[in-house]
Amino acid sequence: CRSIVFTAGFDTGKQGKEWPGSFEIAQKEGYFWHAAKSVPNPQSKAEAIIRVDMRGWRQRANHLFFRYKLEGTDKMTVTLDPGDFSVVAGIELKGLKKGEWAEATVDFAKGPIPLTSERAHDLIFTIPADARLWVDDLLLYAPGKK
Repeated sequence: CRSIVFTAGFDTGKQGKEWPGSFEIAQKEGYFWHAAKSVPNPQSKAEAIIRVDMRGWRQRANHLFFRYKLEGTDKMTVTLDPGDFSVVAGIELKGLKKGEWAEATVDFAKGPIPLTSERAHDLIFTIPADARLWVDDLLLYAPGKK
């Protein structure tokens, strides 16, 4: 790993204060202890989201590692949002494990619309409205050279 840009474990602090964004802290439901849990998307009744505000602008990073637990679906979309109203397309993950904790890594450089912004503000996880998602142990990073 060349540099770590953002990390989140959700084990301490309160949603809205130390953890701004659109989600709820699920007490003792995380991979280790607490986790971020999806909530209805205020912009679309067809979706539920976890939007993690990274508490300011972060340098662009291409990779995101995270742990997740899904119920009611086997897919999600993960978006690294620059927060500048530019066109952003998320990475769709399919065939994911359901009902148990698993790990995923997203390479945003391989997305349908390459990252053009040099900074990002939010991480957004999107699922169907009738599904539930928990995420834990987020690590946004720029990988080292192979």
